[in-house]
Amino acid sequence: MMPFQFGINLDMEMERVFGVYCAIVPTSVVRELEGLAKEGGKDGAAARGALKLAARYKTVETPEREADEALMRLALENREKRWIVATNDRYLRRRLAHVTPVLIMRGKSHLEVVE
Repeated sequence: MMPFQFGINLDMEMERVFGVYCAIVPTSVVRELEGLAKEGGKDGAAARGALKLAARYKTVETPEREADEALMRLALENREKRWIVATNDRYLRRRLAHVTPVLIMRGKSHLEVVE
């Protein structure tokens, strides 16, 4: 939701950081966004925008109800591939810190990979 909360062009920023990349969105994340999109206000609007953006990327089926758990499992299962997880959630970032690099927003203006 961060691109819509802070006006960041996610595609341009990801190209700047990675060059060529392949993004996937776990279905658990899509389901969480669908729930948030039903709300009003800024968070609901950001979730609706994030859903439109997510529809442009490949999805991967995940059985977890919680998006964080799906992201954690996928990162652990693909540890040797060093998948990068994009999140600004501090708790999830801490959990992922020992598993895989994390793409975060820095200074409300750009993205950065932290390892």
